[in-house]
Amino acid sequence: VAGVPTASIRDDAVTLAKLAAGTDGELITWDASGDPAAVAVGTSTHVLTSNGAGAAPTFQAAAAGGAWNIIDTEVASTSASVILTGMDSTYACYVVKCSAVRVSTDNSALHFQIGNSGGILTGSDYSYALLKCGPPANNPLAAGNVDAFEFVPITASTIGNAATEGVSATIEINTALDTNAQISMLFKSYAIDSAQEPFFQTGGSTYTATAGQVTQCKLFPHLGTFTTGRFTLWGLAHA
Repeated sequence: VAGVPTASIRDDAVTLAKLAAGTDGELITWDASGDPAAVAVGTSTHVLTSNGAGAAPTFQAAAAGGAWNIIDTEVASTSASVILTGMDSTYACYVVKCSAVRVSTDNSALHFQIGNSGGILTGSDYSYALLKCGPPANNPLAAGNVDAFEFVPITASTIGNAATEGVSATIEINTALDTNAQISMLFKSYAIDSAQEPFFQTGGSTYTATAGQVTQCKLFPHLGTFTTGRFTLWGLAHA
């Protein structure tokens, strides 16, 4: 029996019921010769991946790494300090985001420390360097300290405690592949001081003694408490 000419088939006339039965989970494609073909069923959680021109796509495992994941988050409310935990060797680096932080006492500053399974490291083993940009009377300000500080000053300048004052900051912690190596940190902050003047600071720090596996970090104002603020710890997965 002669087949039906293509021109005799109306557009949108072929329904799913008229298609030949196939295998659950397969997809229709065209092979290198331009003939219809089926993409074989993939494994659960696999993704459809192009194999380039001249080759049918296939289901493959998704590429690993490169994703940011929330490890811990804390909301301050009349808090003398905030400790974020959950750090281990899973991630290449960690980032702490400090948002809408307010302090109870005028002319305070934001301080930071790392810790391991033994607790927060408070010894005089932090080195840092920072640069401040602000109003002309205070600009620029450069400061540093070599292996003699008990914390990292994320803001060396003072933070105001009014409702329109406060600080936001980002701190990057680069965990060492060798647990005997030093831990490096990069940070930046933007704040409004007690004179209602804005300033931006950026800097870096190193914990010069052997820290071992870093598992936690601590943020605290050098005066008073945190009245508000959200502190979130993110981990960057290995590629």
